[in-house]
Amino acid sequence: LDESIQKKNLEILKKNIGSKIDTYIDIGAHQGEMINILRKNFSVKKIYAFEPNKDCHLYLKKKRISKLFLFAISDKNGVGRFKLGHLSSMSTLTSINNKAIYSKIKKLIIKIFYNQNNIYKKTINVNKKRFDCITELKKLKKIDLVKIDTEGHEFNVIKGFGRYLKKIHLLLFEH
Repeated sequence: LDESIQKKNLEILKKNIGSKIDTYIDIGAHQGEMINILRKNFSVKKIYAFEPNKDCHLYLKKKRISKLFLFAISDKNGVGRFKLGHLSSMSTLTSINNKAIYSKIKKLIIKIFYNQNNIYKKTINVNKKRFDCITELKKLKKIDLVKIDTEGHEFNVIKGFGRYLKKIHLLLFEH
């Protein structure tokens, strides 16, 4: 399903980047779905993945990733309350508007597949950092592609890039 959804994005990426990606940043990497899609369609040299969910790290550790980070990217450094979804791809740092149609759809999916009344099974503390404060990435001169999928926290992530926004060629995010 993810690949069919990304088909149009892949066409745009190929048009703007070509067939090679030197530096790819995956924020909200989950289990590496986008990493798999990009590797199937591009020659990807360096991958930096960010995922605060420890369970997802089991999947990500099996992939050849240049650097895997176990924290969330945000607009502030510190600790955040991370809501872990029954369906892990629904996890988020963001406060949820339970009256929104999107939240109601999520709740229905969880009710059908997990027989639960809440989208989230628990809340945990996770470290969060601004992207422009990560020492290991200070040497990056150019970033070909950044994918952000943080279930409503995307704007905070973008703010946390600070001066690095100028170094990004393409930014792909779920909205």
